[in-house]
Amino acid sequence: MVTDIPGAVMCRTLDTLQLARRLRTASMPGSRGLSTGCGLTDLLWENLQVQRSKPAIPRQFAGDPEQPVSRGDHDPREDAALVGRLWEHLVTARSIRWGPGTMHRANKGIAALPDDHVAELHGERTDPNTRGTQDAFTAGGPPANRVIAASLPAPTAIRGLAETLQHDGLLTLGRLSDEELFTACQWMGIGQNLQVRERIADGRSFVKTQRIRPAQALWESTHPEQMNELFQARRHASPRLASLMRGQAATRAKLATAVS
Repeated sequence: MVTDIPGAVMCRTLDTLQLARRLRTASMPGSRGLSTGCGLTDLLWENLQVQRSKPAIPRQFAGDPEQPVSRGDHDPREDAALVGRLWEHLVTARSIRWGPGTMHRANKGIAALPDDHVAELHGERTDPNTRGTQDAFTAGGPPANRVIAASLPAPTAIRGLAETLQHDGLLTLGRLSDEELFTACQWMGIGQNLQVRERIADGRSFVKTQRIRPAQALWESTHPEQMNELFQARRHASPRLASLMRGQAATRAKLATAVS
């Protein structure tokens, strides 16, 4: 979603959550399509006893571009690091645990990972019963494939917002790379992210109401120190929280005025 990925990397890439769902549904026929306890939140807790900071997206909203589900100002890089830790655990422990999910009479479970699955985790083989990750990102995959970075033209609309904010002194001067501009999209809710990317794909400009959240995301993604302090305050409910929240509200008001 941020930058193009060479084919040599894609052919060795695995959707870890897809593997978990496949093993779970194989042990529970008829569970396909239901909440199986194999989401990232469940897998991290069951296998690593790690709680994600990002708020869970309600299942009925996940993937729906009409629902601008908020990330709660959550830094997307944390999830990327946690996926790496989960993968490392699966390779070394050679087992995977899942949560109960919301299925009727479902329980937590565990499955051993034999050599074939470990080889799959290493990118050395593709399960013959599933489409490879590379295929999923080419023609014939889900509609969202048209909005991955490799399929999009230059993010001119987002660059225009960034230059407006720089002109008003709200962003540091200097040309942001396309990768940095696409990274800002990842700070938005899934629905907002896809709406922005669809407009870039079609060469359309943003309407007024669609300019504000990308502007906020540009500021958030380029000010990690301030955002990390805010995350920490929220986690620990420190006395600084109210002050930081007021500061965030003031910054967002300035951003909205600048791009509107």
